[in-house]
Amino acid sequence: MNLSHKPSKLLITGCSGSGKTTFAMRYLLGKVAGPKFIFDHEGEFALRLKTPSCRSPQEMFDALPSGWVLFDPCRMFPGDLEAGFRFFLEWAFNVSTKLGGNKLFACDELQKLVGTAKCPWELALVLETGRRHGLDTLMITQQPNLIHNRVRNQTTEVVTFRQVDKAAVGYLEDLGFDAERIRKLCPGSYLLRNLQNGAERQGSVFRVSAEGQDSGRPIKTPVIES
Repeated sequence: MNLSHKPSKLLITGCSGSGKTTFAMRYLLGKVAGPKFIFDHEGEFALRLKTPSCRSPQEMFDALPSGWVLFDPCRMFPGDLEAGFRFFLEWAFNVSTKLGGNKLFACDELQKLVGTAKCPWELALVLETGRRHGLDTLMITQQPNLIHNRVRNQTTEVVTFRQVDKAAVGYLEDLGFDAERIRKLCPGSYLLRNLQNGAERQGSVFRVSAEGQDSGRPIKTPVIES
């Protein structure tokens, strides 16, 4: 048990195609040294990372030494994403209690799995107790206003790409973001806000040339304010 672990619970949001998943990939590759548990119900992580998905507990245990456990629930939980999500959350938590160092649980399209009226107890377990075992989280959602407040209340950093939905922008505005800046962000650009100290910065998932123009080359590691 690691009670001194400084938790990181990152929420990434933005319109479709704005750069959310690219940011997440760069973050996972550059900022996370320990095991990564990724609920890959869309299959996008496996495709981008060129890493095979796991579809059974044995395959998950076999993948642990590599540091990448990408779980595709289609075989074990056909047509029931929520059951697959809950299973993988509990599995990742239990494994984390037996491993030292930092770990991270990641999930895309969270709004498809968690609503405003309910939060699976397995997700609450990871968010609220995972810190004791060095288990951090990275969640991606197009609409942060549609996820449960137990998720939002545990968030330590928010990265937002362009948003135009009134409710989503309103939620971000309540956190201290400027609504007009959010609406005017160009593709790949983001605003990052540390909810613990109020620090904010703007960045891009692409490198910027000396002339200030986007070079189109992805940044290997996005910067997260501490």
